[in-house]
Amino acid sequence: MNPSSLNEHPSAVTQQPTGTWTITQAATPKGNQYSGTMTVEAWGPIYRLRWETTLGNYPGLGFLEDGHLFAGWGDGIYSIMLYRINPDGSLSGRWVTSATQGETPKIFTEKASGGNPVTLEGSYQVKGNEQVDGAEAYEGVLDVCMLGETYQLTWYLGRATYSGVGLRVGDWLVAAQCNSINFGVMDYAMDGETLQGQWGLMGNPVRGQESFVHQSD
Repeated sequence: MNPSSLNEHPSAVTQQPTGTWTITQAATPKGNQYSGTMTVEAWGPIYRLRWETTLGNYPGLGFLEDGHLFAGWGDGIYSIMLYRINPDGSLSGRWVTSATQGETPKIFTEKASGGNPVTLEGSYQVKGNEQVDGAEAYEGVLDVCMLGETYQLTWYLGRATYSGVGLRVGDWLVAAQCNSINFGVMDYAMDGETLQGQWGLMGNPVRGQESFVHQSD
């Protein structure tokens, strides 16, 4: 397997999220209103994002699938994971880190087995990067727990432990992980010139909301 063939479920839509988007309505998990813009540019098979808002400015990365831009950001070195939830309860994932360099991002893979087809919560056996050229393979355990409207994830990989936050959208689980405590995960549903978004923060059971309109060229 190579990075260009990692997408086993290609998106049926051709609409691209690139350009500048203006917030029309947004609220934090605490209900505080804010405004600003988001810029999206293609970076190989994924996307770079940049939020400039009254809450602050943040860089991000995202995947486009099934008419959704799945993204995340972090105040530090962060990773974005997108898992397909399979009918047997297993997870087929790919992920990218903000530490990656070059004209084309390095995309890694992760398989999680042992899940329950009835619920996303549980403990999974994970194996990563088994067929990605030049990447170190790894294995361990992934615990997924529901916290209100979000999911909290913990990876136990050898002696290292990593914490993340995720959102479930249909048969997808998008998650973010960071080496700082300030990071989040986003889901934007695309509808022509508008985006309807929801987002989650590490340790927070309530989701934030964002709506955007695309700026004309």
